[in-house]
Amino acid sequence: KGQTAAKVTAITAMLISSGMIIYAVLSMLSKSAGSELLLGFVGAYVLHQSYELWTAAQRDALDSHPIFGRDCYQNAGENNNTSGNEGGVERTPVPAETDNAVLA
Repeated sequence: KGQTAAKVTAITAMLISSGMIIYAVLSMLSKSAGSELLLGFVGAYVLHQSYELWTAAQRDALDSHPIFGRDCYQNAGENNNTSGNEGGVERTPVPAETDNAVLA
């Protein structure tokens, strides 16, 4: 389900971005600030965005999200087609999706 996927993604991003911020702060305290400052800013931005994703998942407000609001997450039990086939147009399967796939 989209809500669970969003929560897992948010938690993972929060952990990674927290590590980025901690590394940036420790690096800045131990030596001159260089690229660590930018790493800290990126970590803060990712932490903020992942928190926003977490709160949207908690409120079950992912319908308008560009990734977790897609049909493949909303209709998980009906059709897990992630190919972008949203117009109802029949698509031709690639060889890997058929029995005609040849392993080289």
